[in-house]
Amino acid sequence: MILDLALKDHVSASVYGISAIFDMTGVSLDHALQMTPSVIKRLTHAWQGCYPLRIQSLNFVNAPVYVNLVINIFKSFMDEKLKSRTLVHKGSSKEFFETKVPQRLLPEEYGGSAGPLQNLINYWKSAVEENSPWLKSGEQYRLATP
Repeated sequence: MILDLALKDHVSASVYGISAIFDMTGVSLDHALQMTPSVIKRLTHAWQGCYPLRIQSLNFVNAPVYVNLVINIFKSFMDEKLKSRTLVHKGSSKEFFETKVPQRLLPEEYGGSAGPLQNLINYWKSAVEENSPWLKSGEQYRLATP
C-alpha cells in the first residue's frame, strides 16, 4: 500500500528510487514463520519486476537472527543487483545511514533531522486512510495467468 501511494503521490519515488528502512525491533519468530517461500517469491517478484521504481537499498536494522534466515530466503529469489542492495545492519547503524541517506530525509531516531519517526507513521497512516477508496479500487484487478 505504501509503495502504491508513494508512486501515486510522489513522482520522486519513480525518478530517484527508494531506500527503505525496516526496523525489525519487536519482530517475533511467529512473524518470521508467516513468510513462507511462496509468499517470499511473490513479494520479491513484485519488488523486482512490477513496481516502476528503482530500489536504491533495502536496509534491515535491529534484526534478530531468525530474521536473517528469512532475508536469506528472500535473497535466493532476488537478482544480483537487488541482492547487493539488501543490507542487514547490526543495531540501528546510525553511522551508515548518515553517510548513505541524506540526513534531511531520516527521522531523528536514525540520526536525521526529519523529525521524530512518529511523524512519518502519522503521515502514512493518514495517507492510507485518505486514499482508502483508491486503494480498494485496485483490488478488483487480478493477475492474468497463462
